[in-house]
Amino acid sequence: MYVRPLSGWYAQTQKRYGLVIGYTNIQSFEQARALLARVVDETRTLLRA
Repeated sequence: MYVRPLSGWYAQTQKRYGLVIGYTNIQSFEQARALLARVVDETRTLLRA
């Protein structure tokens, strides 16, 4: 799958974690992982309710 970069600067960076999950302000693997973990926790909480 190829995703066209948002800009020339973005094309030259390796900070693409956010694009995969729909956010463009995520700048590290840790931030992306924390966000996904939060979504998983919230989903599990909703399913238990």
